Amino acid sequence: MPAEERVSFYSDGDEVVGTLFVPDDLRAGERRAAVVLAPGYIAVKEWVYGQAKTLCAEGYVALTFDYRGGPGESRYRGAPNPPGVVVLFPDAAVWDVRSAVRYLLTRNEVNGERIGLLGSSAGGAYVVAAAAAEPKVACVISEGGIGDGYRWARTARTPWQFRSYMRKIEEDKARRVVTGKSEPIPNTEFMVFNPEETKAWAEIARQFPRMAQGTLSTPLAVCERWLEFKPEAVVATIAPRPILFIGEETSDLVPPEEVPLFYEKAREPKKLVIAPASVVPSRYKKFDWANEARYIPWMWSHMLEWFRTHIPPRS
Repeated sequence: MPAEERVSFYSDGDEVVGTLFVPDDLRAGERRAAVVLAPGYIAVKEWVYGQAKTLCAEGYVALTFDYRGGPGESRYRGAPNPPGVVVLFPDAAVWDVRSAVRYLLTRNEVNGERIGLLGSSAGGAYVVAAAAAEPKVACVISEGGIGDGYRWARTARTPWQFRSYMRKIEEDKARRVVTGKSEPIPNTEFMVFNPEETKAWAEIARQFPRMAQGTLSTPLAVCERWLEFKPEAVVATIAPRPILFIGEETSDLVPPEEVPLFYEKAREPKKLVIAPASVVPSRYKKFDWANEARYIPWMWSHMLEWFRTHIPPRS
């Protein structure tokens, strides 16, 4: 079993709480390749513990953490969130990923020339923006990532849903500038799920109660910031470092066309893999819920091959 260490580091002045996983066969003085795990929008670090353990079994050091302002332990601007409200701005999350990379560079167990990023959903967007800004990132995997926040908001909704959503954001902008407060909306209005995805979140909530969609809300100020968040504008600057994009045919939360559009903006070396419906019949069936929410073997085969090729765990 890998060694687990509770750690903390600072991101834009705020403390970020994480867990570092170190392979049990690491020798004294040895340095290994490392991976920062960046899960989705309201995920807590425990969600990716299984993934961290899989990476450790391959010989990698792995770091998980709670985003500032999310439902986990890290606080945004040092203050606790209002009850049930997720104050998770995308630019703050990108800084958290960047700070995680910088933290790994301070660890004696880590080979600073072989740091990779693995992000899922919103995390798949964060890792792209972080890698573009952090030259020490050697390799990236963006799984189900969002390249353009405005396009994502529009394509994930019906026309009338999108008009209503934009009207609420405009009203909040006017209210916020005179009151300093942003109105929260149910998280299910920010993240639009199909029936299968909604059903999956009931299981997610049982395993990770802090991630229960029905109990959480997102301020419209965060929704506005997501409209402006366009990591595809900087993805080309990651080259010549390699980036793998993975999408799913059956996803509606992040529509199937989003990942290929993101991929098109990147430069070589790059690769695009789309999971067919025969492998991932609905978005959240890419996870093995009976096995610590690890990715299913088909997903892992592509991810581990990418990391082994570009950042081998051992020198």
